[in-house]
Amino acid sequence: MTTAGFALIALAVLALAIFKSAAFKRWRYSKDLAFPPAPKRADLLYGYYGCADDQVDETAGHVNLHWESQVDGPDKAIANILAMARTTVLDLCPQMFYRDGHTGPFTLRGDALVHVVAFLQRLSDAGALKHVRYLYPIDEPNNTVQREDVLRSAIAIVFEAASQFIELRGVRLAVIYAADKPNICQDAYALIGFDDYDMRSHVLVGDKYKALKASLKPGQQIMLIPGGCYGQDPAPFIAFAQGNAEVAAVVPFLWYDNKTNTVGAPGIRSGPLKAAYIAAGRAVV
Repeated sequence: MTTAGFALIALAVLALAIFKSAAFKRWRYSKDLAFPPAPKRADLLYGYYGCADDQVDETAGHVNLHWESQVDGPDKAIANILAMARTTVLDLCPQMFYRDGHTGPFTLRGDALVHVVAFLQRLSDAGALKHVRYLYPIDEPNNTVQREDVLRSAIAIVFEAASQFIELRGVRLAVIYAADKPNICQDAYALIGFDDYDMRSHVLVGDKYKALKASLKPGQQIMLIPGGCYGQDPAPFIAFAQGNAEVAAVVPFLWYDNKTNTVGAPGIRSGPLKAAYIAAGRAVV
């Protein structure tokens, strides 16, 4: 091959790398889409992923969904659920999974069932379990658990534990997937979302969303996950949700200020879009 040929190949490889880069993706999708207005739905849910610090007091006036990830521990989680008294998604990861050395994939605890039942019993005794309508075994399982058989085992444990509580009769599972990997065990979930913040509102018309919508079984619906702490306008997500019945919930990420620096940005509460997200929530609830 000639020098010119090698140069063309190198340029093609470089162009492909640029095309796939996060920076190019953010630039490509920097201008939000506009969706036509639709009548307000009575069944749409709106609430922020996770809960920490004073979030209950700060958001109670503009949400109808509470997402409890036990960020501040189980006692605060129970108090949050009671104070919110709204449709609740309960993350059970602390009772079910552990990570060796805080790195690598999550591993299912051998005594996960015991811990889940004990925690659900605490919620039941406190009068909080009646608000839990969705259980969430772990976040982004296709990125954190990786092996499908492990996730299947975790899902079976969740249902076995839930079957012991009358308050959880009819409870369903929720999941948020990473966008760049297959949606493992999707058939087990009723409320399904994925996060791809670089695409902004273009995610709503992208191939991943279209494929997810086409794959939905009866009883399954979609969550939209706008990256509020990354500067994403909630308006396109709300307009799209109002006009598309397959969407059950809008769950912005992230209201509270993450203290571990894993998010890479302040929460919505401390960012320039706080008022926009409050208005978005009020438009729904």
